[in-house]
Amino acid sequence: MRRTLIFSHIPKTGGSTLTQILKKKMGRSNSLHYPAHEKAHLLKKLSPAYKRRIHFVYGHCRFGCHRYFRSPYTYITLLRDPIDRVISTYYFIRSQPQNPHYEIAQSLTLEQYVNWHDPNITQQITNHQTRFLSGKSEPCLMLAKKHLQTHYLLVGLTERYVETVFLLHKKCNWKLSSYTKENVNHTRPPRSAVPQSIIDKIVALNQLDLQLYQYAQSRFEQQLQQLSLAHQEKLQQYKKHIQLLSST
Repeated sequence: MRRTLIFSHIPKTGGSTLTQILKKKMGRSNSLHYPAHEKAHLLKKLSPAYKRRIHFVYGHCRFGCHRYFRSPYTYITLLRDPIDRVISTYYFIRSQPQNPHYEIAQSLTLEQYVNWHDPNITQQITNHQTRFLSGKSEPCLMLAKKHLQTHYLLVGLTERYVETVFLLHKKCNWKLSSYTKENVNHTRPPRSAVPQSIIDKIVALNQLDLQLYQYAQSRFEQQLQQLSLAHQEKLQQYKKHIQLLSST
């Protein structure tokens, strides 16, 4: 039986681009956008016939959402350097008037934002990637690693995007296709411009995410090293192709 592919899209990891790639490959008529967290219970009302038609689920869904769909299943996700993800989250919210936290983000500096005590904000910037992979309200690193090992076809890295897309195509036996980055925020300052005191605060808030990211990095590098020489050459050609597309 064909597995249901679930893209657990962690906010501000570059998932919008990957979503479009996956929808084209999986077929839009076979795809389902996972609803906002407070509406997830509505999925219980989906008919068995409808569920059988769904082969691809995408959205801001944590591990565990497979219980709403048919088995077997497998997950994929993207992880991002936790410090960059938090900085990006702040500047992204400030650029989106429709975001529920837009007004408050407009009134706060980045330093104030990472020190804010509103739980709706702190949850987004405190070990949020570990929370997604563990599937728990309180992030559990051990559980996140276990799920990564046993239920994820691929855990890609935002900083290694081309390699991530290449490995995804290889694991799914798809013909390589081109893509262009979506939802890129060009207004945020570089990380080097952020004061060290703010970086230190983000680090303190994301100890679990930093460990998870390091663990995922190690596994990702192993997968690249295990590629055959032919696939390594193909990857280099693909990187050149995508770089050329990005420069035009």
